[in-house]
Amino acid sequence: MRFAIIGSGAIAQMHSSSINELEGAELEAVVDINKKRAKEFAGRYGCKNYYEDYREMLEKSKAD
Repeated sequence: MRFAIIGSGAIAQMHSSSINELEGAELEAVVDINKKRAKEFAGRYGCKNYYEDYREMLEKSKAD
């Protein structure tokens, strides 16, 4: 299952860690209004796709 997270605050870190521990789960996309923060967060959790607009993420990502 491919997940997307909107926002890269404290709770997102907990969710990302849990996703990375689940077999068959993948962090597909990260969204944050600050694109630099989204990119850094995505990189920290092995996610290649990051966005600053959730609408763009919904159009382009393969998140389930």
